[in-house]
Amino acid sequence: MALLRFLGLVTVVVVAAACDRLEPSYHACAVACAADGACPDQYRCSDDGFCHAEDEYPVASCAPAGPDAAPPDAEVDAAPPGAAPPDAMPPDAMRIDAGPTTCDFGTATNSAAVADPALFAQVIPFAGGASLPAGTYSLEYVDGCSKYAASLWWSIHGHASGDVAWWLVGASSADRIVMLPGTVGLLPGTAGPTGDQNGFEDFAACVAANRQLAPLRYQHPGGPLGIFEADIYYPDNVSGQDGRNPRWRLVFDGPCPTTDD
Repeated sequence: MALLRFLGLVTVVVVAAACDRLEPSYHACAVACAADGACPDQYRCSDDGFCHAEDEYPVASCAPAGPDAAPPDAEVDAAPPGAAPPDAMPPDAMRIDAGPTTCDFGTATNSAAVADPALFAQVIPFAGGASLPAGTYSLEYVDGCSKYAASLWWSIHGHASGDVAWWLVGASSADRIVMLPGTVGLLPGTAGPTGDQNGFEDFAACVAANRQLAPLRYQHPGGPLGIFEADIYYPDNVSGQDGRNPRWRLVFDGPCPTTDD
């Protein structure tokens, strides 16, 4: 009986000592040896490159330590919270500015005719009459209406035939390309979408209706472009309210030409 009590006491002492040596404790294969083989107190560097408790037996076999080694359940390549991924670019870094994809050549309107209706016979060029590059263009109605005579109603085009209408032209009024976007009709009443009886008694209503129209798409071979009002007799024309004669915008589907173009 005395012998059993002695062995029990020895066991308690040994376990207590072992517990003291394992504080603080580490999971097996959790701590790699330092470059010089150093390990935390009460641990020793084993052949597998990891620190093991001095009284560990048998010694666990861990995966080789090194740059690619990770303790069990550890997240590989984990980064601190908020850290950028390895290939992340800083804001605005290497951002390529492709530039505008369209070129706005501005608007054209016959403002001179406000003072002299006979000047409605003039060609009003886009871009100061410059030769414009070949390609696809959009022509968009912007504002304004006029009258072909004081007795008629507000309108853009007088006749669907084009003899009394606004045209996109080339270098001269004779080079008529296509009728510009606009309602057709200069008389009171209604007569279908292209009848003469589709004028507007109210100037604002004329403008509002034409602003609903889709832009015209035009494939240009290159050269100057402008607007022109075809009419039979110009001096009786009436300009829009507050001088707001019909106005259109020209936009090129491509970058603006440079001075070398």
